[in-house]
Amino acid sequence: MKRILISLAAAALLLPAAYAQTSANPNAKVDPKNNKVGRPVVEKPKEKLMSREELRSCLTTVQSNDTEARAIKAIEAAYKEEHAKLLAEKPVLSKRSTGFSASSLACSSL
Repeated sequence: MKRILISLAAAALLLPAAYAQTSANPNAKVDPKNNKVGRPVVEKPKEKLMSREELRSCLTTVQSNDTEARAIKAIEAAYKEEHAKLLAEKPVLSKRSTGFSASSLACSSL
C-alpha cells in the first residue's frame, strides 16, 4: 500500500513539471499541411542558381537560338514550298516523258 501511495505522490509531483515543459514555443510556426506547431522553422537564405553574368550569357544564348530557329523555319518553309511545286509538276513531266519514250520507240522501229 505504501508503494502505491509513494508512486501516486511521485506522479502527482512530476505531472505539473512535465506540463510546464510542453508550453508553446513563441518562435514556432504552424505547419500549413496539418496545422501542428512543430520546431521553429529557420528560414535559410536561398542559394543563387546563377550569377548575373551567367544569367546574361544565358539570355543572349536564348535570344540567338530564337533568331536561328526563326531563320531555320523560314528556310524550311521555302523548302516545303519548292517541294510542293515539284510534286505538282511531276505528273506533267511524267506524261511528257512517256510521250517522248513512245515517240522514240516509234522512230526507232522505222
